[in-house]
Amino acid sequence: MTIEKKCMIPECNRPSAAIREMRGLCMVCYNRAKAKVATGDMTWEVLVELGLCLPNKTTSPFDDAYSRAIDDLELEGTGSD
Repeated sequence: MTIEKKCMIPECNRPSAAIREMRGLCMVCYNRAKAKVATGDMTWEVLVELGLCLPNKTTSPFDDAYSRAIDDLELEGTGSD
């Protein structure tokens, strides 16, 4: 039995085989969202907060280390140790 995954946008009924890799969106909706992000009209973070896409599930060791380094810099700037 195959479970068909649908785009998370309620008005869209397009199926997608790679829905998890595309933030819960079908190819068409993902490309529209990506275009908004590319032009600076929107960010992925805001789209996630609005419930219009899923958070990015792919991380790398670099991304994790970068986030920790930024967090450490912000803590140093507040005088907290």
